Amino acid sequence: GPTAEPARLPTEATMTTVYLIGNRHGWGGDMVDIMVHEVTASERVVVRKGDPQALADADKVLVLLSEGVLQDDSLAELMEVLAQDRATSTDRIVMVCRTSSEGWVFGAANPEVAAAPAEVQQALNGHEAITYRAPSDSGSRHEFPAMLDHILDRLAPSSSGTGAVTGEPGAAGPVANVPT
Repeated sequence: GPTAEPARLPTEATMTTVYLIGNRHGWGGDMVDIMVHEVTASERVVVRKGDPQALADADKVLVLLSEGVLQDDSLAELMEVLAQDRATSTDRIVMVCRTSSEGWVFGAANPEVAAAPAEVQQALNGHEAITYRAPSDSGSRHEFPAMLDHILDRLAPSSSGTGAVTGEPGAAGPVANVPT
């Protein structure tokens, strides 16, 4: 009978390239390390940072909103993304934010947002940010995997359409047709 073809392992050439804009220093830096680790471990994306050519070549740009991200180099990178996307009529930005209790507030109440250039403020207003949920072993341990699945679906939609992360419990794997 027919057999299923073996699943092809993803390679860097076939994975979505994601450019990361985030600030590892200050309140919320742990989010950057955790998100880079988890989206890389998904084997659906390759994460790049700090290289102008990688920024230009990226399929998506993951902006992690936490203290310090709208300053210095990360602000310059975000401005460059906005310029490149405007020039090519694309929108590659996916935003993730800390909660207000964890230090991220939208609007004029946040001094970084208030001081940001108008086009950055427009981008913040024009993109619905996904709220970051830290990994937890307590009663809310489902929130991090659900958030991660949602982010990965925005960065690199799975071809199966299940939204499940490979290797996660309940993730759909390859299915072979069975003759009846």
